[in-house]
Amino acid sequence: MALADALATVLASKPGPKCTVSRLLAKLDPAERADYEAALANDELSAVTICKAFALEGHSVSRSPVERHRRGGCACGSR
Repeated sequence: MALADALATVLASKPGPKCTVSRLLAKLDPAERADYEAALANDELSAVTICKAFALEGHSVSRSPVERHRRGGCACGSR
């Protein structure tokens, strides 16, 4: 198996539970969720800014899961 094939297999499998960010988004009202998803997609907003916004709304999430979710590196399949 070529490396490209192995990487494609790993990326396609997305094993594991939903990530912290995905679980948090699932709890939100649909309109509020859309706002957070837009913020996560906005490259002009830092992960720290997004974490602070979540905290102001009473949700605890740290920078690392936000960054991982944004780049599609979590198991939830945000890619």
